[in-house]
Amino acid sequence: MKRLLYIIILITLPMYSQNKWEMTRNVNSVPKKLECPDSNNCFVTVQFGENWTNYQAIYKSEDQGNSWYLLSKFENNLYSSDMSCPDSSSIFLTFKYTDTILKSTNSGQEFDIINTALGNNEYISMYNHQIGVATDDRVKITKDGWETYKTFRLDTSFGKLLSYRNPVMVNDSILYVTVGKGGVNILQLNINTLEYSLYKVDVNSFYSGNLCKVTEKLFFICGWSNDIAGGSCRDAIYKSTDGGKHWRRVLDLYSDDPKFNSRMSPFGLQSIAFKDSLIGIAVGQFGKIVYTYDGGESWTYEKPDMDTPATMMVRYAGSVPIIATFFGHLFRMVEDNLAPGIEDIYTISGRVWEGDKGQPNIPIFLGYRVTMTDADGYYKFTRLKKGSYTVKAMNKYHDNPLSKFYYKPFDYTPLQYDIELTHDTSGFDFNATDLRTYHTISGYVVDTDGKGMADIDVRFARSVLTPDGLGLADTTTKTDISGKFEFLNIESYKTWDITPVDDNFKFSPLKHTVRLISNDSTDLKFTGTPTTSVWESCKDSRIVVSPNPASDFITISIPEINHRVNPMVDKVQIFDMLGLEVLSVGIGLDLSTQKIDVSHLPAGVYFIRIGNMVEKFVKM
Repeated sequence: MKRLLYIIILITLPMYSQNKWEMTRNVNSVPKKLECPDSNNCFVTVQFGENWTNYQAIYKSEDQGNSWYLLSKFENNLYSSDMSCPDSSSIFLTFKYTDTILKSTNSGQEFDIINTALGNNEYISMYNHQIGVATDDRVKITKDGWETYKTFRLDTSFGKLLSYRNPVMVNDSILYVTVGKGGVNILQLNINTLEYSLYKVDVNSFYSGNLCKVTEKLFFICGWSNDIAGGSCRDAIYKSTDGGKHWRRVLDLYSDDPKFNSRMSPFGLQSIAFKDSLIGIAVGQFGKIVYTYDGGESWTYEKPDMDTPATMMVRYAGSVPIIATFFGHLFRMVEDNLAPGIEDIYTISGRVWEGDKGQPNIPIFLGYRVTMTDADGYYKFTRLKKGSYTVKAMNKYHDNPLSKFYYKPFDYTPLQYDIELTHDTSGFDFNATDLRTYHTISGYVVDTDGKGMADIDVRFARSVLTPDGLGLADTTTKTDISGKFEFLNIESYKTWDITPVDDNFKFSPLKHTVRLISNDSTDLKFTGTPTTSVWESCKDSRIVVSPNPASDFITISIPEINHRVNPMVDKVQIFDMLGLEVLSVGIGLDLSTQKIDVSHLPAGVYFIRIGNMVEKFVKM
């Protein structure tokens, strides 16, 4: 039975119509991957059963998502991960926690089982039924449909435990794949010669949800970032017009809807697809859908009703967008009422000023259509029809003072422009007023007798867990002869960790976490205790994890676990590569080791954090 879903604008705006979506199938399971290899055929792989590991199935549509039928079913107790369909006859499936690949070259009627014997294959991208790659902590390359393959890893200067995600075969020789190393990089790899280039997407903390190739020069990547106050998250879309060498963020906006779990940080945009070089859709958390009709230069937000689930994926079957939702609902668009018509030819443009310079990367709203100012502060909306419009320069962060993640660094004047558009217009400029305030963080490091400890390093860092350790290290200072340390001109409404560091001393507390609002923080105090044992005084003291790699259990050994040595440490935290806490275990008294069950964690690289110490381990 088909059902219509009307996408509802967040606020009523006369200039926008509603797009209309039709639910064509409920598969009553969790979709894992949606692929449309041509203009008619689409495949969706789904997961059934408790913990989603009982069996998998593939549904197929041959009419642009209008109807679906069960194509194949597998009862193999594997956890479905990825699917690649280079054509309507070829289907390749990968699974988490295993090296198994399932391959069909007869439209899913039969599957061959391939064991690559080199660890997990979480992602797969096939250019055709012979040439392609599978990725996880390495890139596996085949040119004969997985009869044989070779492997590639970045050299040791980039580390050997990186995750290679979102592979896209651009042609029969060139692979693009995202690599996390200090933000997100794009690895461009020639699979024949193994020559590669590495391009930075952003120096900030950014997590990629999906990489989309439109042409060999035009790419988009969507995802989320959490490098603002409080560790919250922003929707992020980047665009490259030179084959991935340079990237520009074309969407940067906060996302804070806690509809399903008020404790869950928003996770932005998860999937992106394009019909052509102008028209595309990105989807994300809590039923979020954003549209572009100008090649990603601006995006129109729409928000579905409250029954729409949290996680979605999107692909185009020819000109028809298909969405698969977390709850197993498959939709196709039946009316695109937001697309501009041939008569929509007008523009509105202007600039955002900060003093005598343009302010870059500022979201400008036209109703619920958003564009970003360029490097010089300019913005432009194109393909507009005649009518009434309101233009605003907006804060891209959380600017509700009651919000947990409130952060508003600038105000903009005028508040808005109300425009009656009859021809191209320009000069709608905004002026930024700096609202940021700056304060001082200071304190003392003293010994057990209360005397100041001189020449102790004190580390000042953003309170954000990053893949390379504790956070974004901003600076380090030393205490003076009285034991005093001081950090000047610290921006308010951000969270900072202050941590003394010395191999010969332990400090209580391990750190102070400070969030400045309107005053200085000048009363921080650390008490240093000399280390006594050989282990404690060892210059290379660190968390010891064994076995590493691990499969079911890990044993952690470190003096800080013992409450009598350091009563400030009361738990072991484990984070995934996205910086999300996946496990927290309390620490009992009088323990110098801790055994933790990690059998339920997906395979991958994790970070253990105890106090201010961090160590990596690999879950097989």
